[in-house]
Amino acid sequence: MYGLMRGGASAYKQTIRETESPRAIERRLFSKVTAALEALVDEQSPFAPDVMRDRNKALADNLELWGVVLFEAADKGNALPQSLRAQLIGLALFVDRITPDIVEGKSSLEPLINLNRSIIKGLEGDGGRAQSVADAALSVAGGFHGA
Repeated sequence: MYGLMRGGASAYKQTIRETESPRAIERRLFSKVTAALEALVDEQSPFAPDVMRDRNKALADNLELWGVVLFEAADKGNALPQSLRAQLIGLALFVDRITPDIVEGKSSLEPLINLNRSIIKGLEGDGGRAQSVADAALSVAGGFHGA
């Protein structure tokens, strides 16, 4: 039975990939990662082992997602405008720089959450707004550690 369920889940994931637009998939992934980060903001025991484990997983998932953004934006075959690709690369590098500060307690989760929310907002809108959303995200990131 388990094998059938696992196979069914795999088929379900394949169907989603075939029916959702890449933009919708990106929005869903950013929303999922951001929700995990947001769940940790008001944690009363931030140094409890289970909370630290959840925080580290959420941060690792966020880094992985932004690593994909970096890789895709750096791809010469990417159809996005060069200026937008450059901004996305800058944002991915910001995420890479600030994440260790968050792990060490030198920064809060808020910069990552705000950045991701800006990206989600852009992915919800039309393609013409992507540049202005990237600009807004850069201004959010720019307020932290000179991104």
